[in-house]
Amino acid sequence: MDHLYKSHSWKYGMMLCIPNVLLASNASKKLAVNEVTFTHAVFWGAAHPDVSSCWSETRTFEMCCVKWDSGALPGQKCWSNGNRPQLYQLCCIAKPDQPPRSFFSCVGRGVFWERLRQTVSLFRSFQALSDTPLEKANPHECLLGGVLASMLTLVHITTANRSMERKVQDYDRAEYLLKVLFSSPVTLEEILASGWPLFLTLDFFRWDPGFQELADKRLPGVMAGDQTMRWSNTLSTAIQAESNGRIPTDLVMKLSSSVAKSEEQVLWQLMPAFVSLVNYHNLRKVDLPRAEELSPLGFEAKQLILLADAQLKAWISLFTHPFSLLIKVEVPLVNLLQALSWPGVVLTHPGAYMADTVHFPGSRLAEVVARPQRFADLPLVEQHIFSGFDAASNMVRTTGQPMCYAPGFLFVILAMAALGSCDGIDRIVCGTWPAVRVWDIGASYGDCLLWAAAVLLSHWAGPKLELRGFEALPTAAAAFKRSAESLREAWRYETSARGSMRNIDFSLLVEELAMREVRESIEISYPSHSMALATFHRCQERYAGEASNNLLNCIVKTTRSETLDTYLFDLPARGPIDVLKIHVQGDELSVLRGARASLDSGFVCLLHMNLETLSLQTDDVQSLSQMAEEVLQILHSGFKGVLVSLWDQRPATREAVKFAILKSQNPDKSTWRPPDAKRPPSSEELHHELVAWTEQGECNKSVAVAAASSLWASMAVAFDSEQRKSESADVG
Repeated sequence: MDHLYKSHSWKYGMMLCIPNVLLASNASKKLAVNEVTFTHAVFWGAAHPDVSSCWSETRTFEMCCVKWDSGALPGQKCWSNGNRPQLYQLCCIAKPDQPPRSFFSCVGRGVFWERLRQTVSLFRSFQALSDTPLEKANPHECLLGGVLASMLTLVHITTANRSMERKVQDYDRAEYLLKVLFSSPVTLEEILASGWPLFLTLDFFRWDPGFQELADKRLPGVMAGDQTMRWSNTLSTAIQAESNGRIPTDLVMKLSSSVAKSEEQVLWQLMPAFVSLVNYHNLRKVDLPRAEELSPLGFEAKQLILLADAQLKAWISLFTHPFSLLIKVEVPLVNLLQALSWPGVVLTHPGAYMADTVHFPGSRLAEVVARPQRFADLPLVEQHIFSGFDAASNMVRTTGQPMCYAPGFLFVILAMAALGSCDGIDRIVCGTWPAVRVWDIGASYGDCLLWAAAVLLSHWAGPKLELRGFEALPTAAAAFKRSAESLREAWRYETSARGSMRNIDFSLLVEELAMREVRESIEISYPSHSMALATFHRCQERYAGEASNNLLNCIVKTTRSETLDTYLFDLPARGPIDVLKIHVQGDELSVLRGARASLDSGFVCLLHMNLETLSLQTDDVQSLSQMAEEVLQILHSGFKGVLVSLWDQRPATREAVKFAILKSQNPDKSTWRPPDAKRPPSSEELHHELVAWTEQGECNKSVAVAAASSLWASMAVAFDSEQRKSESADVG
């Protein structure tokens, strides 16, 4: 895999398709972007594509705006002397009324940066990078990634003949690059929103005696007295414990008072920036998510981060060794910045699923639509996630994509959009699809439904589009509700501001509710590192038990459950569900048991279900085999189906369904490699999902059924025939 790193600028045949929002620079600032999304990005501090129209592959921020040495002024290679000051101000300096610019993530800069970014953000082993040449991570190509790599080199590049002199050189290089960063026009807000865990890495160095010794040689002396140290430690503990809650202001005031009384001049100059950041943290992570109106609090948060940025950079500029300074500083500044490095709102690119990237082979999806380029230029989606460390949320921050990795669902939605746009379809036939309903049980942060909404809203020609998500975990459901409201608001803006001729009745509803076989109040658990793994089955055994260091544990929350049959019966206006997606971490069979009447009576047209997670219930092979039989028995009334992976589809025979469930007992442990549409995984690596549909009743008018039939009708197998086979086998 070393060939991937020969050039950091290596490009994919199809790179991430970022919407064209670049504008001609003018005083009127006429935005060719969704104004709601842009404004929300300002208030939430969510990175938004640059709107200056300054940059190209040959003219980058690193080339034109960063002062790399003490002699040359930035921009000499980019602009002539006559217009350099004006263009530097226009292109390089962040504007106070705009969101942080997203290009600091270096998405689209090549496979080297994509792999490095994912590895450090998702805390994967560096071995997965096949000995990534961290020392070759050129900050002139990607400023933040290069600065972070220079610090990681101090720890992860270790050889037997690496001399102390070389280690000191690496340390001084990290020192130099951090100084370049803090003297550049990159704002603190842009560093926090970039997805590069710069401050998390810095926190590691603060606790290492060897690096403390190197820092002492450059910045000798003690910065804080005993009283300040005690309050700093107390506040540090509070920040770590409340990374998703309010930081106690009284502790901040006591620390500030201690610093002032002891006349610790170095720390006294830092405290205004520190207090501003604490208030910013409390606004963004606690107050804004609960606010009914974003404008007042969002504007205040933006002013606080601007103030903190100016104060912090002024303080750091007083020192010649910023790396050593941040290693030595006793006030928990780095802890606070680390807590702020997990933005709770990310602007994702749904269209990126149609492009081949290091993360997802989009060309596999492009095969199901006639004109895939039409699906690539989708608008940004404002996605709310957990504003702390969380594996699924980190994935969204890292990739800039909704975390929906359900191939069967993705295929069906794209095929529905292609059919529903009525391109090349007789209008009379198209008119038989008056509405579409997509429901997701176990929606988590809503990634799949948000992606589906973006695709369908861009291409659906029918009068009604209803999406409904069910999420049992309160925190995830609350975040999903905020995303849904933002999407509805953005859609209202699009239809009114752009004068859209499509009069679509669009709704996206979120229920904090579990769907099971009984109605009850019940406890649900999730491993502390990932809310997306919330389950009713053996959380502690499956997740926390894997951690030899006991750092992982399962958190328990109380939720309520309902049956799909009862929920549908209680709705004032009932109609068939075109797509019912079920991914509930081992509880799938319980959902089906509570939906028997709806499935038998044709109220569910197409079912998408994950099979491999059923093993969360039990390790017993015979029990899992019985589950497979029950799945087939429940679906025997008029359903037919296929098993789908991104690379392969096959008939959902009794043996194949059973194998798909039992296969999860032996998960593949091979080394991760980039997905390649031309070189699919081996059959042992493939995981298949069940897609089943019926044409009975009103479902014969469903565009979802038409979509599934267009994709897989030739290989689908009827479950009633599979049931008869099973009964015959039992009699035999």
